Parts: sequence; C-alpha cells; structure tokens
Amino acid sequence: MSRAGELLFIYERIQIASGILFKNKNDVLLLKRSQRVFDPGLWGISGGSMDRDSDDPLETAIRETFEEMRVRVDKRQIIGKYVADVSNKVKRIWSPSGQMSSGLHFYTYIAEIDDQQRQSMKPVLNWENDRWTWVSIPTAMNNSKTHPGVREVLRNLPSIIGR
Repeated sequence: MSRAGELLFIYERIQIASGILFKNKNDVLLLKRSQRVFDPGLWGISGGSMDRDSDDPLETAIRETFEEMRVRVDKRQIIGKYVADVSNKVKRIWSPSGQMSSGLHFYTYIAEIDDQQRQSMKPVLNWENDRWTWVSIPTAMNNSKTHPGVREVLRNLPSIIGR
C-alpha cells in the first residue's frame, strides 16, 4: 500500500489524536518533524492517535510525548486544552472502500513548566523528529515552518489558558 494509502487507512480507523505543547513563560518547545513522517520539516509538537478504546485524549498525549521525547508529563502541569476538528483540513479522508471517515479531532494540551523544569528537560527524540528547540510564541506564530495546527493553538492561547 502506498504511504498515502496508509494515511487514508489510519484516518478511517481513528477519530481522535492528541499532543502536548510545553510552555515556559513566553516560550514553547517545538520539535522538527523528520522526513519519515507526514508534514516533514515542519516544527510541531509530540502527539499521535489513540491506540486503544480505553485511552482518553490526555492519556494518549502523555503516552505519545514519552514515546517521541522520553519526557514524562505530570497531569498537574496541564493548564488548558484546545480541540480542533481537522477533518476539513485533511485533503483525503476516504477509506480504501470509498467511504468517508466520520471526522478527526486533535486535542492539544498545554503543559506549563517552570524555569527549573525547562532547564532539566532534555528530550531524547525518536525517529519521528530530528531536533527540538525552545522558541518565543511570536516567533513560532510568524514562522511559515511552524505547523499550521500549532500556529492555530498559539493564536488562541490567551483564551485557552484564560490569560
């Protein structure tokens, strides 16, 4: 099956994906997507699809963050969440059988960390990402290489976290 076919199959099977955006003051942690994943070369966040029916979106985001970065997330760090219906942003959500999927929602959780946690955070990346960096929110919002979904979250950040 072609890579595009794999994407179509995945989108037929899942309806929820989620990730974590780490925030420290006016900076966020971004990961550069490798050439082996969709949207290669863009700066994004850790995240992925629910593996099991028992997963909830936050547990999925925590699991994916550990898989991709070897960073543990404490649920007490979560200060907000943003849910985006990305069904209309995916060019083809058709299954191999020709039926359309019922939609895809992406949950982004905002994890606020303090200066000490930022200093001690040393992500160990898996194959999905090539690099990581801290960048100011305005810089991330204005960078064409920042994933559009991340830019959307950053534009809505004040309402998400109530500040």
